Amino acid sequence: MRWKKLGALLLCFALLMPAVPVRAGTYAENEAEVYRFLREDMGLNNAVACGILGNIARESRFDPAAEVIDVNGRISFGLVQWNGGRFEGLKNYCWQNGLDYKDLNAQLRFMKYELEGSENLAFRKLQGIPDTVQGAYTAGYNFARYYERCWSGYHHQRGRTACDPYYLHYTGDTWSRLVFFDPNGGDCGESVRVLAEGQSIGPLPAPSWGSNTFMGWYSAPSGGSLIGAGHAVGSGSTVLYARWSSSENFVKRLYRLCLGREPDEAGLRNWVAALQGGGLSGAQAAAGFFASDEYRGRNQSDEAFVDTLYAVLLDRGADAAGRATWLAHLRNGHSRCWVFSRFAACPEFQNLCAAYGIRGGSVGESEFDMGGGPVADDSQLRAFVIRLYECCLGRSPDSAGLENWTAHLLNGHSGREVAQGFVFSPECTGRSSNDGDFVIMLYNTLLDRGADKEGFVTWLGHLQSGQSRQWVFDGFCRSAEFQALCAAYGIRPY
Repeated sequence: MRWKKLGALLLCFALLMPAVPVRAGTYAENEAEVYRFLREDMGLNNAVACGILGNIARESRFDPAAEVIDVNGRISFGLVQWNGGRFEGLKNYCWQNGLDYKDLNAQLRFMKYELEGSENLAFRKLQGIPDTVQGAYTAGYNFARYYERCWSGYHHQRGRTACDPYYLHYTGDTWSRLVFFDPNGGDCGESVRVLAEGQSIGPLPAPSWGSNTFMGWYSAPSGGSLIGAGHAVGSGSTVLYARWSSSENFVKRLYRLCLGREPDEAGLRNWVAALQGGGLSGAQAAAGFFASDEYRGRNQSDEAFVDTLYAVLLDRGADAAGRATWLAHLRNGHSRCWVFSRFAACPEFQNLCAAYGIRGGSVGESEFDMGGGPVADDSQLRAFVIRLYECCLGRSPDSAGLENWTAHLLNGHSGREVAQGFVFSPECTGRSSNDGDFVIMLYNTLLDRGADKEGFVTWLGHLQSGQSRQWVFDGFCRSAEFQALCAAYGIRPY
């Protein structure tokens, strides 16, 4: 870090910006460097910088090595949790520029590169934002929506985090108390209000959401207390959530998305009554539609079933990696209800229900009979594990090991994850003690072929110049050949 330059900047703004980051502990220095980069290297004002800080804090807590496997089976990595093609873009950019993609400043440079190029739409949404608390909220919301492209329920959350703690901290404001208005699925003209501790909130905004009826502002997305204009602000920020009476619309979308038709009057009335009475949860209602004779009579394929789950429970289309993961679960013996129960447990579905003013709830993994085709056996997965034993360890599998690794694949682990367990096991590393043997073993194991001369020299050169074996292994796993190999065995590569 350029501490002299950072020190000079902080002295110039000593009255406005405290000299320590919001967070303490391991990644406090990372937060300070990210803020410096946004202000100095990118020339962003304080509000926009805090908007981006609020997103990075939620995505990775400023850890450039943060790695998460999401509900769709994809690896999300780094400060802003790049995944899919954008994760590949990060690694390719760093490769071309001689950088380590796990390095903090390398990731910041790539983020700037994206914003000035392929993600220019997101960058334009940050232009012209005023350096105010409302500006910080707008920047946090826009960065989440257009750059992170995370679930819409997180957009307002990121706006709030941008304001408190970041904007208040980096402007040195210790007296303001913020009141946030979360429309909870609707639209509201006011997002944040600045007040003093003990001051009444005052007249409350009137949000709108299609034909839904606004029931008032509450202290929680579901449950909580009704808040009025005379409510006094406490010692910290306050979030108010719009409450809607919209169980009717929830049921209507189940009819349309699951059954492909408009509801009949009697059916609509019965479902709405059960939801409004609280005896039926959103998960149970949705499961009832998927288990109905009418839905099962449509004889949807597994592919159509998974696509419908994404639309109904996550309110979005399926991404390719996630879709392949859930289809693999179905092929490898899990029931449709088992898959449904995992979707219903997602925060995306629970928040969707809260936005409709109903309880999300859950269902058991075998509680409903949702039909489906015959269960596939695990012969392909076993074959994949057997070749790992033969290629990496030079022997046939023992029965316990074969069952254990096959179970890993059945439970959703990727080809890369299982292969890594073999490649870096003591038994394998003992057989591939020199770098040349290691590279040849990777060709046989991950590409299902012998090494070509040019490729062998290139990978061996990387190892001899200081790159780790893990780095080379990851490079092989990113290849189209490895992905095709995994596809041939019916498993996801990552």
